[in-house]
Amino acid sequence: MKRLCIVLICFFLISCQEVLYKNLKEQEANEIMELLISNNIEVKKEYIGGEFVTLYVDKDQFHTAMKMLKSGGYPKEEYKSIGDIFTADSLIPSALEEKARYIYAIEQNLSNTLSSLDGVLNARVHIVLPERDKKNEIISTPSASVFIKHNPRYDLKPVIPKIKLLVSNGVNEMEFDNVSVALFPANTPTVNKRVNRGPTAIKISK
Repeated sequence: MKRLCIVLICFFLISCQEVLYKNLKEQEANEIMELLISNNIEVKKEYIGGEFVTLYVDKDQFHTAMKMLKSGGYPKEEYKSIGDIFTADSLIPSALEEKARYIYAIEQNLSNTLSSLDGVLNARVHIVLPERDKKNEIISTPSASVFIKHNPRYDLKPVIPKIKLLVSNGVNEMEFDNVSVALFPANTPTVNKRVNRGPTAIKISK
């Protein structure tokens, strides 16, 4: 009887909620919950096996929550790994296809690394590899441009040299001075005073 009551309570709570996002990894789900709860939006977390999470909010707060998360850069973009990219569709890819995949793989790996920095909402790296003549001699130097959208509460200017060093070390023959970094503060909503209540987690038993 007690177990039935718990199930009915969980069902009642979920029925009053709107699905905000599902199939989130727990780290990102916790970041989203922190942002919403600090702005007086109650959010519930549901585990349905594995490492993925579904988040719920009250139906009358759904649109406010979505607008807030969009301004904050959530959900974050998923970057592909080298293994994903080099799963060739053709048995014998052309040299141009291989070069394009190689560049894209490096860009994705570097973008993924930069996106893990505190305050970074979105990161993109664009690489231009050197051109070579018929004798395979370099006729132009490689270069890279880095775009970073960040939370304005974080000052990333002091770490620009480290960002440039990371990118230049990640690409063959890339010079430090050939990496440019552009920082763009996001238009994030004002954070209200945190209310004295915590998130609710619902565990679904198998």
